[in-house]
Amino acid sequence: VLRKAILWCDQRTAESAQALTDLVGRDTLVSVTANPAMTGFTAAKLLWVRTHEPEIYEKTRKIEKAIEQWELIYAKNHSFRDVAAKLSEYKDLQANDSLKEYLTSSEENFVQICKNACIAGIKLEPQQITMQKWGCQILATEAKDADWRSIRKQAFLIKFFRETDPLEDFIVRKTLDEIKSQNCSKAFICSSSGFTRSAVAAAENRPCELVNKESLEKLLDKAVK
Repeated sequence: VLRKAILWCDQRTAESAQALTDLVGRDTLVSVTANPAMTGFTAAKLLWVRTHEPEIYEKTRKIEKAIEQWELIYAKNHSFRDVAAKLSEYKDLQANDSLKEYLTSSEENFVQICKNACIAGIKLEPQQITMQKWGCQILATEAKDADWRSIRKQAFLIKFFRETDPLEDFIVRKTLDEIKSQNCSKAFICSSSGFTRSAVAAAENRPCELVNKESLEKLLDKAVK
């Protein structure tokens, strides 16, 4: 379940219905569906979710489809909601295949991507990999070891997020607590959506490195070479 359903009587989709009419044309809509675009239409509801709650649609990992939809809307109405901002935010997907894979891949492929980024980009050896609701978490060491727990080596905590909003400071604080509880020397928090100012402040002078979108792209590029 991604969100609660929008009922047939909900009128919030009026603007989306009008956008569909502007995009397709009233005569075409009527000829194809035998109805004009109305607020109860599933298409209008989907458009509303994509526009107002893009994080819901993006959780399906079909971001390219969302971009196609935004481009169609933008071509008809440049000022419709935050479509221009969304296109700008995801423009890197069209030029960076590694970032596209990071954001849209299946869980199985995403784990492999994170593992490769950890090895090739951060130069650490993964020891434990755990899928999380927000992405992937890796416990790693500096070098390979058959039984790494039996030898005292520096351990590192790496988190790969593919959330749609900038990460908040509570994530940094939680990670710092986990560093202590798991006896790690340092943590890396990788985010495809960046960090809030409070998150950056929380990590300052702490053993927690924030890897923003630009730096993450470099890690991912190294992972595929």
